Amino acid sequence: MVVNEKGLLKAMKEAYKLDGYTVAVDEADLILRTVMWTVVLHMEDAPSKVLALITEHIRKLPAPGTAYQVKRKETQTQMFRMVKEEILDFHTDEKQRRIIRRTELTLGGFPLWQAATEKTVVKVYPEYEDILCLDNTVIRLVGDNVLFADDMTSRAYILCTPAKDAKHLEQLTHLSKIQWVAE
Repeated sequence: MVVNEKGLLKAMKEAYKLDGYTVAVDEADLILRTVMWTVVLHMEDAPSKVLALITEHIRKLPAPGTAYQVKRKETQTQMFRMVKEEILDFHTDEKQRRIIRRTELTLGGFPLWQAATEKTVVKVYPEYEDILCLDNTVIRLVGDNVLFADDMTSRAYILCTPAKDAKHLEQLTHLSKIQWVAE
């Protein structure tokens, strides 16, 4: 599994307190989503603690074909079809995927990642990076700002900080001139 259970639980709890998260279930998959990350798990492989947290937040597990927006103060149903389409459209172009690796560098408290075949450097929110299992997982950069990992049981998409982040743009441009990771 490419998803770190503890990191996902922490991200779900944080999202629940803030803007909420979406939970949806289709025939085989559990879909969890915020504006910053998306995780798709096969239901049969979903960690029991993740299922328990969802049950704690909405008092039940969603039935197949249903979706909910889950927040601390309220839970609202959502159109399942729209949630599913957003997932299907979410950076699925294989040609845009490049292997990316975490460097030893940080910038402003953000871990820096670099594409293995080019020098592009991106900042990743540390709390969302924790959703990924970094041991022996091939992680790809999709487009300019999405980390993607998948295997037979799960998929994860993590949004990096905006590329046009004026605060660190000059430093990122400079760091992108050097190859920090092995090809």
